[in-house]
Amino acid sequence: MGSNGFYTSKNKALDDQAFKKCLNGVLEYGGSFGARDLYPHQLAPHQIGSLQVDGKFPGADGTVPEGQGIVTTHLNECHELVEMLKEQLDEQEDD
Repeated sequence: MGSNGFYTSKNKALDDQAFKKCLNGVLEYGGSFGARDLYPHQLAPHQIGSLQVDGKFPGADGTVPEGQGIVTTHLNECHELVEMLKEQLDEQEDD
C-alpha cells in the first residue's frame, strides 16, 4: 500500500493477478463449497473496485499511474470468475 493507503497500480495488478489465480484454482479443481465459502471471493473484487476514482486507481500522490488497463482487465476477469463460481454453486445446489 502507498503511504496514504492507496495501492500503486503495480501492487494492485499483482494483487489482482494473485486473486485471479486463486479463483481459477477454485474453478478448475472444484470441490464442495457453499455460498458462505464464496462470499469472501465475491467481496474482494468489489473492495478492489471501490478504490477506483472516476474509473481509475489513483497513486499515492493523486496521479494516475501506468498500468490502469491491466488492472482493470484483471478486475473484470475476477468478476467474471466469481460469476462462474456462483453458477457452479447454483448447479451443485440443483443436483
